[in-house]
Amino acid sequence: MTDGIGSERNRTLDMIKGLVIIAVVIVHLSSAAAVSNDTTGTGTGFNSTFFIEYLYSALILFFVISGYCYKPRGYLNNVKRRVIQIGTAFIVCTVVLTIILAGIQWAYGYNVTAGQMLTDIGKVLIGVGTFTDYSEFPYLPPVATYEISHAYYFLEIMLFAFLIFYAIAERSTKNWKTALISVFILTSLTFLMREFIPFRLPWFIQNVPMAAGFMVLGLYAKKHGVIEFIDSGFRKKKYWIVLASVLIISIVLICLFPTRMSFAHSTFGDYGGWSAYTYVASTVLCSYVIAVIASGLAKIPKLSNLLIFIGSQTMIIFLFHMFYAKIISMQFHTQTIDSRIPFDSVGESLVVAVIVVFLCIMTSKLLTTVKQRIVSSKKSDDDL
Repeated sequence: MTDGIGSERNRTLDMIKGLVIIAVVIVHLSSAAAVSNDTTGTGTGFNSTFFIEYLYSALILFFVISGYCYKPRGYLNNVKRRVIQIGTAFIVCTVVLTIILAGIQWAYGYNVTAGQMLTDIGKVLIGVGTFTDYSEFPYLPPVATYEISHAYYFLEIMLFAFLIFYAIAERSTKNWKTALISVFILTSLTFLMREFIPFRLPWFIQNVPMAAGFMVLGLYAKKHGVIEFIDSGFRKKKYWIVLASVLIISIVLICLFPTRMSFAHSTFGDYGGWSAYTYVASTVLCSYVIAVIASGLAKIPKLSNLLIFIGSQTMIIFLFHMFYAKIISMQFHTQTIDSRIPFDSVGESLVVAVIVVFLCIMTSKLLTTVKQRIVSSKKSDDDL
């Protein structure tokens, strides 16, 4: 969730984001079909296989890339450019899209009341599941049939993580020691909150320090040209030694310390808060491998151009994909609070995912056109 297509280096970043956001949409839309085949007993809706766990680890790449794209504009300038921008989009979409979808469902005959809708909007704005016990409420169902905030927890975590990261960015990445110590301290804060506070905090605050740690790693990677190394180092022996080592260690970590794929619920593995440390190690290593795969796919012209373009639209897709998915789903299924999207098969989910991504891209183009016209209109008025 950074700026769009820019330098050659950013092509790989957008390629990575494109792959990850497509995976996010597919997982969200296929969750109902996965619940019906859940063999974990956790109620999370996933059969926790090695392959799925490995892919799920790519989610933290959005934090890493945010750190990679950091520019030293000063704390307040960075807050204005990113935190206020994302925060405004989060609040506006939560309110406006929820009201629109609730109105559509009311027209379809669903039991929608204004008072309950406002209450539900409030739940989303402070974080779904706030003050619920980790052990008693491992899975967070939709707050209502019209809830569109399935991915919004990630934006809430990112907002507060930026506030920490921007304050320590330069000092925490002077060398490998300061970067490692910073990540350890930030992960330890998440460990302490997860281990000693038995309920979820507002805005998923317990996950925020860990997310800021991923951003620190992203900035450290930028200073040492990791993306450039991934893009052009394949002719060197060191490239393959690093890749083989990271691949082997990541596989071992995922097998020994499964992440349980529940970052939104602050479940990082089987050992409570202690799993935060293995979660950071395994997801960072898995993400490196996925970044290498993205770099390889970037060599395929047509596919890379498509994924790069999708990667430049991640914010819109994050904000709108559940909104469009629910509207499409309503035409074929009754919406309930048992599942966010009541699709019966993964195949149906994949078809809708393609349509949803297309609609999100069209929405982005429409909003861009409207913004350009408003700016042009203001310039014309100034000329007068």
